[in-house]
Amino acid sequence: MRRSGVGVLLLCAGCSLTVSRLDGEVETPAGPARTECEEDRWLVLAPTRAVAVSPEGTNSEPRRDSLGLYSVGGERPKSITRLERQGLGPSPLLPPHREGTRVYDRDRVLSASLGSAGMILMGVGAGVLASAFETVTVGGGSETEQRVNKGRGVGGAMLIGVGLGTGIGGLALAPTIAERTRAQAYRYTFVPENDPPEEVKALVGAYNENARAECGRGGDESLRDKPLGDETERPSSTDDNEAPAEEAAEPEADDENAPAAGAGQEAAEPETDDENTPAGDAKEE
Repeated sequence: MRRSGVGVLLLCAGCSLTVSRLDGEVETPAGPARTECEEDRWLVLAPTRAVAVSPEGTNSEPRRDSLGLYSVGGERPKSITRLERQGLGPSPLLPPHREGTRVYDRDRVLSASLGSAGMILMGVGAGVLASAFETVTVGGGSETEQRVNKGRGVGGAMLIGVGLGTGIGGLALAPTIAERTRAQAYRYTFVPENDPPEEVKALVGAYNENARAECGRGGDESLRDKPLGDETERPSSTDDNEAPAEEAAEPEADDENAPAAGAGQEAAEPETDDENTPAGDAKEE
């Protein structure tokens, strides 16, 4: 029982048990990300620890010479097969990874589907079986007795049996821990004997260059993708561009339009202060 419990825990655990990032990064031809837009799309190539399983599935050994793909600052590896669907490649390096996970993914889906169907059937069967027991009033309503609807009882029992068999079939198709570990290695890591490091660097560099080109096609909008240090300078540059237009309007208002503006704004004042206004001006002179 203890071994089966450990097996279930390992089967349900995430890929971090078999694949994990190591310290450092591997430089690619595209270099590091330069803008926030690039950081959102960038792939970081980093040393990765993975578990290698023997072909027989009887022995496993951790290895630290694999390479994995991560987001900027991320610790969880990205799926190589999913990235292929999102634009990584094309490259002859990718089909073996896709093929290495195909059988595992198929069996996992079938196992989960059969298990779910089995649970549903058993639940429906239990409900039908429970409804087979009926309470009937006899003796003019003074007494009750329990009767069993044989048709419902048989139908409920059959549904429970079919559900149980379906669930057992799903468990039988469930991938083993060795199969899961092997599939995770294909899904998340490049290994040097099958994936030459230089070709992996070129593959990741090409993907990052495409990401940089997509960010660059934004034109002026790419300014919003600059690091925070550059973003703090944007308002001042915008103000500098707008300031001349505002200042250009102020001299015209001061030199030529000031008297007219004053007359327009104080149109009500000269009617009551026509005599005081010259005196005030004279004193100022």
